[in-house]
Amino acid sequence: MSFLLALIARLFEVDPAIIGEIAAGDTTALRRLYDRLGPRVRAVAARALGNASDADDVVQETFVEVWHRAHTFDPSRGSVVSWVTMLGHRRAIDRLRRRGTRPTAGAGAPTPEAPDADSPHETAEQRQARARIAAALAELPAEQRQAIELMYFEGMSQSEAAAHLGAALGTFKSRVRAAMGRLGSLLDELAPEAGR
Repeated sequence: MSFLLALIARLFEVDPAIIGEIAAGDTTALRRLYDRLGPRVRAVAARALGNASDADDVVQETFVEVWHRAHTFDPSRGSVVSWVTMLGHRRAIDRLRRRGTRPTAGAGAPTPEAPDADSPHETAEQRQARARIAAALAELPAEQRQAIELMYFEGMSQSEAAAHLGAALGTFKSRVRAAMGRLGSLLDELAPEAGR
């Protein structure tokens, strides 16, 4: 299971140095970060807002905020991915408050971006690993897949994800353990050397 967590984390990690480049005014670095994390922020916003146009606006607002606040990023408080996702989530919630509505959830809400969105900055190995994870996720029962998606692709804590799904925390943790065990087996089956 620790291999799986490390693989998922490696696929979504972003070098914190990119934030320093952005703080120094490097627009190319901002574009690279946007290419890498834009789909994730859009998925979080679309899930909360239930509206693609509003989600696109939130993505733009989020990266403008990243541009202006890059100097405030503190890597000791969390990863680049968590920070940018949190900024996007806050923007989406602010938009909901202005509308006077609650976040959407459940049926009809857009699903988060699958971990197969190609980025021009990914290596072939990263793309293959991403495709393996997407295939393995597709094999999970829906409640286990939702648990993993909320935690790893939307950045929710276990408590937040359990509340979002209306599940008891213990039940949610059991789903995550079962999902991680099943994902480990599926990823072993889908490994390139397994096909030889």
